[in-house]
Formats: sequence, C-alpha cells, structure tokens
Amino acid sequence: MTKDKRSIFFQVLGGLFLVFAVIGIFLPIVPQIPFAIVSAYFFSKGNPRIHRWILNQKHFGAAVRDWEMDRVIRPSLKRFSVALMLGGAGLAIWLYREESPVVAVALPFLFGVGIVFVLSQRSRSRPTREPPFVARIGRFSAD
Repeated sequence: MTKDKRSIFFQVLGGLFLVFAVIGIFLPIVPQIPFAIVSAYFFSKGNPRIHRWILNQKHFGAAVRDWEMDRVIRPSLKRFSVALMLGGAGLAIWLYREESPVVAVALPFLFGVGIVFVLSQRSRSRPTREPPFVARIGRFSAD
C-alpha cells in the first residue's frame, strides 16, 4: 500500500472511531474513551494535526494523553467505565433475553472482556521527566 493510500486508510479508521467517541459523549452507554484512544492511534499514523486536536479535547483529551504517555487509566475513569459496562451488560440481557438469546449472551461477554481489560491496566503513571512523544508532536495544554 502506498503512503498516500495508507494515510487515507488511517484517517478513515480514525474518523470512524472518533464518531463513536463523540456519540459516547451524548450516550453514556457507549464508551467514549476507548474509541477516542483508538481514533488517536489511527490519526497519529494518518493525520498528526487531528491527533493533536484529540489530545487537547475537553471530554477525552486527558484520558488519551494518559494512555499515550504512560499506558494508564485513572481510577475514577476505571470505576465509571466498569459501572457503565455492567449497566450495558444488564440492559442487553434484559432487552434481548427472549428475542435473541445469542445476543443476550454475546453482548455481556464483550462487555466482560472490556471490564477485564480496563481493570488489568495500571492506574498510576511512573514518574518521568518528559514524555517521549512531546518532542515529536509539540506541547499541549492540560485540561
């Protein structure tokens, strides 16, 4: 794949996941932070300007910066994410228990995978002097 096609591919994927993240701002059952992190990853490969914009966003910029710099998820965000995923799993079981038993099992399973992932990540960053990617993308302001 040529560099231009690859860049467009990453931008399309980044845009798709960014749409999901924005939907998550308005619909609490949709987890915005994981989608924002994936979107930032794709934009870091395809469009550094939009990547910087994501890092400075009010709603999810701090969480994305924490993830990119230290691979950590703040404890408050972990609690919130797990609570929403448990609620989503319960809602899926309740809504689909009779109509589609497969969905009633599959969705809670996927939420369970998400919960395991979130809880298995570090909550605190290691003290460092300067994040390694700051020199590459420029400084950003903390929210």
